[in-house]
Amino acid sequence: YGIDKEFGLGVVAGSTAKGAADFVRENVARGRVYNGMGDGGYLIWRGIVPVYVDGRMEIRSEEFLREYFEGGGPDWGTMVRTWGINTVILPRKGIEWLTSILEGDRAWVRVYEDGRNVVYVRDTAEHAGLIAKWRKAPVSTGG
Repeated sequence: YGIDKEFGLGVVAGSTAKGAADFVRENVARGRVYNGMGDGGYLIWRGIVPVYVDGRMEIRSEEFLREYFEGGGPDWGTMVRTWGINTVILPRKGIEWLTSILEGDRAWVRVYEDGRNVVYVRDTAEHAGLIAKWRKAPVSTGG
């Protein structure tokens, strides 16, 4: 019929953070994951827990949701310490404010990227092997 769509049951390529999830699981990135809301349920399904947020907004406080939707609240560093975030899985589009922060912060290292997602890990001793093997060169965020 000339329709370029996948049909059937299962994960549709490009609609989930499959590549990022595969990378995190295979390379044993540690700590709580900060992620985009749209990927939280998929990451949980893949066994990557705890995630920062997923689509179950009814279980979140108004304060939490405000902080999330306002772009990290007053201070990304405070969020990292409060929540114990050591791994970040971001969609390439939609959370550019955080990509810009992470690219400019030597405490975070980009270790994976594909057409849909980017993965950063904190530069810690437990991530030393992962970083040595997978570190990506910093990119200009235009900010």
